[in-house]
Amino acid sequence: MTTTTSRATLFERLGGDPAIQAVMHRFFERILADPDLAPVFARVNIERHERKTSAFVATATGGPAPWTGRDMAAAHRHLRITNEQFDRVAGHLLDTLIEFEVPDETGFELLTLVGSLRGEIVTASP
Repeated sequence: MTTTTSRATLFERLGGDPAIQAVMHRFFERILADPDLAPVFARVNIERHERKTSAFVATATGGPAPWTGRDMAAAHRHLRITNEQFDRVAGHLLDTLIEFEVPDETGFELLTLVGSLRGEIVTASP
């Protein structure tokens, strides 16, 4: 008898679409409350951006729907994001994951995934 153990995807361990959407909503609340980051989003339709970000995170973490949006470099190039801004955003994501009591290992895995996108998102020097 052969048994196979399949580990749940990061998407599943995060709680699927409803949990990802809730985390992204709170995450953007934190970003918009940050006086250093809010100006970056001044001309952004936050509701739409929140939906797109939730969909991207869902796909990137193993969710069933394919990503149909722009690639990260194209989506962020015009914003001239700095390493400091990237780090601040990542810090808000970490704080949000802690607030939602996401297990450390799962949160670390998501933060590692986000960190792997730094080169596509950061395009400016301080």
